Amino acid sequence: MIKKIVDDLANWFEAIGFIVTIVTLIYVFLVDKKIMRFNRRHLLQTRASEHITDLKSISKQTIDLITNFEENKTLLRAEVKKAESQLKSIKKILFIKQDLSETKKS
Repeated sequence: MIKKIVDDLANWFEAIGFIVTIVTLIYVFLVDKKIMRFNRRHLLQTRASEHITDLKSISKQTIDLITNFEENKTLLRAEVKKAESQLKSIKKILFIKQDLSETKKS
């Protein structure tokens, strides 16, 4: 009699534990997704401002080099390459930002 009661209680606790585990797993995935979205958004804002600052610096340097175009061709190429890499990074940021805004809507 007591053994049956203990077995029944053990079965109930096992079922309750399983349900709690599943609910916790779902909750963790939802919270983790929100945290990752927040981290991405914060990283994007930080990186975008850094890229804009770098592009301004490259732009000023390019303007200075253009005054003596013939003498500074190699330096100008280097500045253009720097600008190109910054723009590629910004392009990635914009696509990630677009993806984030699309996932927000759904």
